[in-house]
Amino acid sequence: MMQQGKDYYNKAMDLVSLPLEESPWKYSYESAAAFIDPADTVLEIACGTGRFAKKLQLKGHASENYFGIDFSDVRIKEAKRYVPDFVFKATDAFDLDQLLYVRLGWFDTFVALEFLEHIENDLEFLDLVPKDSKIIASVPNFNTVDHVRYFPALSSVLGRYGKTIKIERTITRQIMDKPRFKVFIIKGIKC
Repeated sequence: MMQQGKDYYNKAMDLVSLPLEESPWKYSYESAAAFIDPADTVLEIACGTGRFAKKLQLKGHASENYFGIDFSDVRIKEAKRYVPDFVFKATDAFDLDQLLYVRLGWFDTFVALEFLEHIENDLEFLDLVPKDSKIIASVPNFNTVDHVRYFPALSSVLGRYGKTIKIERTITRQIMDKPRFKVFIIKGIKC
């Protein structure tokens, strides 16, 4: 298990380019979106091709209350095409403290769906999220070539992130029409 670079994600576009209605993560997006109020100011980290942003848009989330970042410029280009009213920027998540809006405290909600398992320094990344911010994240129970880690059970998710996030709610969703492939979605407050 090794962290992949930007070139890998620029090329791995098959599943993430499917329309929201056909996305293997559609039900995960629905569950995560239920944790977000339309007035929440959202920073989505590793927003990919904008499929979760589209879910928020369909739910009535205002475009001025959303900002998506991803280090893959190819995925950001697709996100801008797919959800043209929302704002997306190609930047590294570890540059979070460099984003003026974060420094000014503009965001109250940080979303990291299918991201933390892809990076070696997940806990260091979470340290960049301001204290008392709402965090919505998802991680899988299965391994793939681009996962640095996976979580066989919800207890392993709580064990890894429970000291950094005061976890208030969890949902487990099946993905990819395969009963053994699940995603753990957590909602909490950054400690």
